[in-house]
Amino acid sequence: MSDDGFFERYKADRVIALHIGASWAIGEVSAAAGPTMAGKDTFKLTITGSGGHGAMPHLTVDPVVIAAHVVTVLQTLVSRETSPNEMAVVAIGEIHAGTTGNIIPAYATMRGAIRWYSTDTQKALLDGLIRTAKGVAMPSTNGC
Repeated sequence: MSDDGFFERYKADRVIALHIGASWAIGEVSAAAGPTMAGKDTFKLTITGSGGHGAMPHLTVDPVVIAAHVVTVLQTLVSRETSPNEMAVVAIGEIHAGTTGNIIPAYATMRGAIRWYSTDTQKALLDGLIRTAKGVAMPSTNGC
């Protein structure tokens, strides 16, 4: 509606939106002033390493270890880079890597979502997500 110019054409004083929610009982209605549902973006990160035998991890670049660091550092986008007065969430809901326990895989993938109320927070989270993933996955200069 916004992209179609609806609000410019009709100059609405108020907007009422309906949404279902798992925390509400059937037949329950909730009302609140201001935003009550966040915007959401989903993402998929693929970390490419170089797999190998688990007995020789020094000859690999382990994408599982890198993925673990990415997950940890992503949490600081909210706790250390977003004002406590802003609503922001970074959630990783899925991580996949490898096919067996004694082989270091060649890649790891993760999927997640960010949630936000303001587009400034959305942009900061998306920029931080890219910066974090690239920074954590940056190859070391010491040959490891």
